[in-house]
Amino acid sequence: MQNDLDVTDLWRSGPARPARCIRSSARRSGFVWRSVFLSVLLMVAAPADGETDRSAYDGELERWVFSFGIETGVFGSSAEAEFSGSPIVGPRATNISLFSDAGPNIVAPRQGSADIFAGLLGPTFGLMTPAPVDLPTQPRFFMDLSVLAVLTQETSVARLGAPGEFRIRDKIPQNVSFVGERLLEGVGTQVTSQPQGIQLYIAMGPAFSFDWGEDRIRIKPGIEYSRMENKLSVQANRAIRTLNLDPRTPDLRDHIRSLDHFRLLALSDDFTDVYHGLGPSLEIEYETDNRLGPFLLSIFLKAGASHLFGDLETEFLVANPEYPAETVRFKYKNDRWAYRGSTGIRFRFVPKSKR
Repeated sequence: MQNDLDVTDLWRSGPARPARCIRSSARRSGFVWRSVFLSVLLMVAAPADGETDRSAYDGELERWVFSFGIETGVFGSSAEAEFSGSPIVGPRATNISLFSDAGPNIVAPRQGSADIFAGLLGPTFGLMTPAPVDLPTQPRFFMDLSVLAVLTQETSVARLGAPGEFRIRDKIPQNVSFVGERLLEGVGTQVTSQPQGIQLYIAMGPAFSFDWGEDRIRIKPGIEYSRMENKLSVQANRAIRTLNLDPRTPDLRDHIRSLDHFRLLALSDDFTDVYHGLGPSLEIEYETDNRLGPFLLSIFLKAGASHLFGDLETEFLVANPEYPAETVRFKYKNDRWAYRGSTGIRFRFVPKSKR
C-alpha cells in the first residue's frame, strides 16, 4: 500500500564551516572595487573644457531633483549542495540482490553546483542633491531605491534521478533485473534553489555630469545595500520493495505491475532564507531631449555586486515518520557574491526646458 510521507524535522546548521569555493570570489570582488575606484579617479581628475555653463542645467544644480522610472535586469549567483541518506531499517525484501535493486541506503550520496539566474522588473526612485561646488563635472550626491520583483524558476543544484509521481514504467525492459525497484519511475533526490519575492537595492554616492556636444552623460559610482530572498526545496523519493519474488514465477512481469509490492517514501521540505549584502555599483545615465511635461527622460545602464553577510549554509534533516531512523541529510551553500545588471528609463523632475 502506498504511503505519502511528510517531513518531520528541519533545522538550520550552526556556524558555517569553511566552504568549498565554486569560483574565486576574492579575485572577482577585487576587480570590481578597482574598476569603481579608477572610474571615480578619472572623473574627478577630468580637465575642464572652459567654464561650465550652469544655465544649461535649468537651475537644477541649485535644487533637489526627484526622479522615478522602470528598471529591468538580471540577477545571478552561484551555489553548491550535497545530500546523503541513512541505511534502510524498515521492512524490505530479503532477496534484493537477485533483482538488482537500489543500494542499502535511503539515497545515494551526491554533490553538485549551479549558477542561479533570475529576471528582475520593478520601479526605481531617485534623489539628487544640489551641486555643492562649481567644478567641471558638477559633482552631486545621489540616492537610488530599486524595488524589483523576481521572475524565475527553480534551479536544480544537486540531483540524482528524477523525483516525481510514482508509477510503473510503461515499457519494461526484457532484462529480469528491472522487476526490482528500478521498475518504478519518479524515484530520485534533488536540492533546488529559487530567488523569489522582492529584491531591494539602495545605492548612494557621487554623480558626475559630462557634456559631449549636445549629449549629457552622468556617471554614478556608489555603494549599494541589497536584500534578497531565496527559497530552498529538497525532495527524496524512494521505492523499497517488500515482496520476495522468484524469477521463475509464471507471468512474473504481469504479477509485479502493482505499487502494493513497494514501500514508497516521499520526503520533502522547503525553507526561505533572506540574504543581506553590501557592495559597489556603477550607473551610466544618458539624458535625452525628450520631455513629458516637467519631466526630462533619460535612460540608464546599471551594474552591481553584493557581498552577502551572515551564515549562507542551510542544512536539512528529513526523516521518515514511520521509521525515524531512515533519514536524508541535505546541505546548501550560497556563494558570498551576487551580481546584478539592469537597464531602464527614468523621469527626472526638471521643470524648465534645458536647451
